[in-house]
Amino acid sequence: MGLLDQICRQHALEPELQGWATVQFVRDVLPALRSREDVDLTVVGEPLPYEEVDEAPVVHISTHDLAEADRGDARGPDDGISAHDWFGLGIEVTVGGALVPLPDLLTALARQEQHLLRPDGSWFALDTPELHTLRRLVEEARALPDHEGRPGRLRIKRFQAGLWEELVELGVVGEQSERWQRTVGALLALEEVPHPDPPEGLAATLRPYQLDGYRWLSFLWEHEIGGISADDMGLGKTVQTLAAAERAREQGLLTPERPMLVVAPTSVVGTWAREAARFTPYLQVAAVTETVRRAGRPLAETTAGAHLVVASYTLLRIDEEHLTDRVWSAVVLDETQAVKNHQSRTYQAARRLSAPVKLAVTGTPLENSLMDLWSLLSLGAPGLFPSPREFTQQWRRPIESGADPELLGTLRRRIRPLMLRRTKDAVATDLPPKIEQVLRVPLNASHRRIYDTHLQRERQRILGLLDDVDRNRIAILAALTRLRQLALDVHLVVPDARRARGRARSTPWWSSWSRWWRRATGAWCSASSPASSRWSGSGWTPRASATSTSTGAPGIGRAGSRSSPTETTRCS
Repeated sequence: MGLLDQICRQHALEPELQGWATVQFVRDVLPALRSREDVDLTVVGEPLPYEEVDEAPVVHISTHDLAEADRGDARGPDDGISAHDWFGLGIEVTVGGALVPLPDLLTALARQEQHLLRPDGSWFALDTPELHTLRRLVEEARALPDHEGRPGRLRIKRFQAGLWEELVELGVVGEQSERWQRTVGALLALEEVPHPDPPEGLAATLRPYQLDGYRWLSFLWEHEIGGISADDMGLGKTVQTLAAAERAREQGLLTPERPMLVVAPTSVVGTWAREAARFTPYLQVAAVTETVRRAGRPLAETTAGAHLVVASYTLLRIDEEHLTDRVWSAVVLDETQAVKNHQSRTYQAARRLSAPVKLAVTGTPLENSLMDLWSLLSLGAPGLFPSPREFTQQWRRPIESGADPELLGTLRRRIRPLMLRRTKDAVATDLPPKIEQVLRVPLNASHRRIYDTHLQRERQRILGLLDDVDRNRIAILAALTRLRQLALDVHLVVPDARRARGRARSTPWWSSWSRWWRRATGAWCSASSPASSRWSGSGWTPRASATSTSTGAPGIGRAGSRSSPTETTRCS
């Protein structure tokens, strides 16, 4: 074995060297060979002066309007995104003032290489967190199919404000499209944007947090960006939305020719009409309570002269053809449980509603799984997460399983600019707490047997996750949700329970609930409870209405005690 072979083996080098191995040879091996008198060394040419660049890499980012030839068709492939929503994304990395080719950098990072060698012989380390974050963000941007359905090119949508915000944190912002700065830039710095005063036609005095919500909604409306208004129940989401609508009317953005459509549960349609008449008397309201067939007249005739059209989710599903055939100034989806299943007909009808702005108004944007959130974002910010399958693979499964808890923080940053969420404890500490009364509903034997089988498995799983609640929050929530569903009806989780368990049909929990409810509503909720209130122009006044929500799953506890499933009733 020759001396050169021994040295190459000692330094883990191949006889024919490329890339970083060349640096190691010139820096470590070549001087050792030159120092030996028994080696006849011939060097052809002059080795490059391989030196490390001490300066840290600098990331330069920019956005630009796409050329008309790059815009393609006005709309993408059934994603609700206009070609004008797309911008070109520019990313450059310089080290020591010299440009580093982005493909070479990303390839080296993907191969987990420790250094990147440049053609002039200089090199720099790749072990900086910023560069690995850059690679992840660029891969996310490249994975987004552009308006022609082609992934791979660096494009960004205005709904990707959270992605842009992370890029800005990494580097220096260079050129920006004026349209991009006017919308996304302003959305990320709302506190620096001139704040509009409440509209003159608003017959209410907004609290400070309601004023912030009104300004946020007004900004989205003015710039044709959708979002989710997710304040806690009782914080005045309705009056904030009506205030934004009144401002749009005063600006000429909301007219009877292009009214706003509010879709709400049937029980809330009348409430919207009353609240609008009370707080925004200049908004003409048409509450559509009959289908076109039953009314015997066209929808346009029923809603003639109205700035605000209110319809139920049931009517949206039945009269989908008539409601989707019209272009609305804005669409508001209130209490969005009906559209959280993206495979339902109601969701598909809501998706086909034509409006430049779609707003979801709900106090519970996330109930059963992260797919609830995806459904709402796909309506308000279409294209933010284009595919439910990809969202499941990239976000839902790693987060809900607890495999990648840090991903939850990334998801929060992505959606933060497009979702406004305030809790009562944070912004309205003077409001009284809710009053809760618990009614225990026992399960029959067959229902109990199936529930207990799943309870033991989920209980062990949850107790194993409690050591780090923050990292495993979504996984715990998913397990509790399955137990809640089992407590209501085993078929929600085990569709073939009857075949597998024989007569595993349980007495519906609502049979005993309804009897209790008839007694309780008259005796309890008719009283003016201090926890029952509604915002008015002059402040908060008592209100009597009742709702019911399920509590956390029964049977989970450190001591191993088992309790019966419960339902909690609230006057809110």
